This record gives sequence, C-alpha cells and structure tokens, in this order.
Amino acid sequence: YLSAVWTFELSSATINAPHRKFYLTKKEVLFIQMLLRNTDITTYDEMIKILWSGGKYVTLNALRLFTKDLKKKLPPKTLKNFQDIGYQLIIY
Repeated sequence: YLSAVWTFELSSATINAPHRKFYLTKKEVLFIQMLLRNTDITTYDEMIKILWSGGKYVTLNALRLFTKDLKKKLPPKTLKNFQDIGYQLIIY
C-alpha cells in the first residue's frame, strides 16, 4: 500500500488509485521496488546503477523528468526529493 487507498500491484505493473489505474513503465516499477525496499533515501547513484545499468551517462535533468512523470502516478507528497542526494518514498 502506498496510502490508505492507493496500491502498487507488481503483477500488473500498476498503481491503483480510488477512481483510476496508472500503468507503469519497467523503470518505474524497478524504481518503486527500490524505494519500497529502502527505508532511507535512494540516491541518484543507486538509481543510475539499477535503472540505467550504470553504463550510460544520465543527466540530473533526466532523473528529474523521470521522477516528475512518476509523481503524476503516485499519491500527493509520496515521493520526496532530497536536493543533490536522491528520493524517498513517504507512505501515509
């Protein structure tokens, strides 16, 4: 559960809101799994290593755009940014 009424379904790669279903990309699913496993901050370096296989050069802007798109599929204020460090999932 991401909140009292929002759920993450790994098997269907979806986030289920009260009146809407959001379909996730493979990277979004991996990132949510990372956030759920890590109770601390998931760093930008960890994201690049797992989501982009660590081999590609990924700009900070690309990371921000990725998370901006994901935030639209999550409950409000669920994904918290720590400037120049990374992200943490806040579950209510």
